[in-house]
Amino acid sequence: MSSYRDLGRSTFRDLRLHLTWREAASSVFIVAVSSSLAVWSEPFIGLVSAALLFVLGVMLVGALHGLAAALIAAFVAFLIYNFFLTEPFLTFRFTTTTDAAPFVAFNFVALIAGVLAGRLQDRAKAAQRANLQLASLLETGQLLQAAVRREEVLATLAASAPARLGLALHAFLQEGGRLVALGNDAGPDVAAIAQLVWTANMPTQQENAVAIPLSAARGPIGVLVAAGEHATDTVDIGFLSALGGMLALALERAELSSRISEASALARSEELKTALLSSVSHDFRTPIAAISASATSLRDYGDRLDANAREQLLRSIIDEGERLNRYTANLLEMSKLQAGLRPAGEVIDVVELVGTVLQRMRGKLGGRKLERQFPDGPLLVRADAALFELALVNLLSNSIAYSDDGARIVVVVRVEVGEAAIDVCDAGFGIPETDLQRVFERFQRVARYEAAPKGSGLGLAIAKGFVEAFDGRIWAETPGLDGRGTRIAIRLPIAASGDSAP
Repeated sequence: MSSYRDLGRSTFRDLRLHLTWREAASSVFIVAVSSSLAVWSEPFIGLVSAALLFVLGVMLVGALHGLAAALIAAFVAFLIYNFFLTEPFLTFRFTTTTDAAPFVAFNFVALIAGVLAGRLQDRAKAAQRANLQLASLLETGQLLQAAVRREEVLATLAASAPARLGLALHAFLQEGGRLVALGNDAGPDVAAIAQLVWTANMPTQQENAVAIPLSAARGPIGVLVAAGEHATDTVDIGFLSALGGMLALALERAELSSRISEASALARSEELKTALLSSVSHDFRTPIAAISASATSLRDYGDRLDANAREQLLRSIIDEGERLNRYTANLLEMSKLQAGLRPAGEVIDVVELVGTVLQRMRGKLGGRKLERQFPDGPLLVRADAALFELALVNLLSNSIAYSDDGARIVVVVRVEVGEAAIDVCDAGFGIPETDLQRVFERFQRVARYEAAPKGSGLGLAIAKGFVEAFDGRIWAETPGLDGRGTRIAIRLPIAASGDSAP
């Protein structure tokens, strides 16, 4: 029942009682045409038919321009009708009471036409506003669905609704016991309205602002204010409540997403710490034990050992020390890459650097055969020399560790379609095809049935981080050589022609 009363009040409240100059000129023109036609045709069609022409002009003015124009047109039409068509002619006097009938009729018709025209205009405006609001809600809802972070939610709100509705939307969220404006500067007046709505927990509607409280699943979270000139002509509380509901849902989803991301990051951090401790405790134990045993043997039995035995113990200490140093460097570089620190780059010669690494690694080959296939002349790339060397040492160490004595290891360097190609191929135990991608993850070791030594699980991760830091690619393939083993392929962009090696 209240909705019908509200409709009636809004109908008569919104009836226009003022005219623009264009509407006034149009009304005058219509009345002049209809009156002239009525006066001219009265001798031919009679007084009653002529009066209908007056009424037609009045109704046309009311239908086009509303109540005020209809009432003015009725009064002017009455004067013309009285002056030209009723006795005494060319005067405005009433000779009898029946002469007042046209005035009453004209004004009654004008009132009806004006009310009907006003209601029609109101309904048309309401339908237009509803369509505009619905389109805005649909557009905003679609954009908010794609917003993940709070900043994206606010950017969506600021970019969509004001563009379609000509408003500035201000969101206030409760933080630390007070309302905090998000996004653009709201201004003191808008902030005062928001505080009023938050305190009363009720929507408010003013001429230049409409505000509603924002509520989420956990309760009230803030206030949404639509501000602008004649804001109530553009939005109402119902529309703003629907928009506020979507906004509150999007903000809540963004907060949950942020918490989930933080929880995932914390879980990954804990996983990394656990894996790091596990790696350190297991992988560092072997070289430390070997160093300790060799050093103890030299201390306790050095004078009773021959020169060859002492040399082997010293070599063991040196080798295991280098192994510990490589593990430490891997952990250090992995932490830098994990933190997103891009290593500094310089122009280096791949052929020279790979050759240096191979020379260093020959003493660790045992009975394995190391072959090299290099191009003639230098091959320049932009990379970090120390990290590149560490990555190559890791790859070669894997090939040595996971292949038998007598197996071949081939290192190929060549130019390949604007890239420097480095391939490390071995005829070792190989990597199962299901693990070819997984082996580049941190602390990832491939399950093997063969008796093979275990590394820290960081070697390939270091290589991947290094290569990707310099816009390169790395992947693993199987088999590598002689129908078995693995091939690790690295591709790095060739340095620009203007660069030169230091």
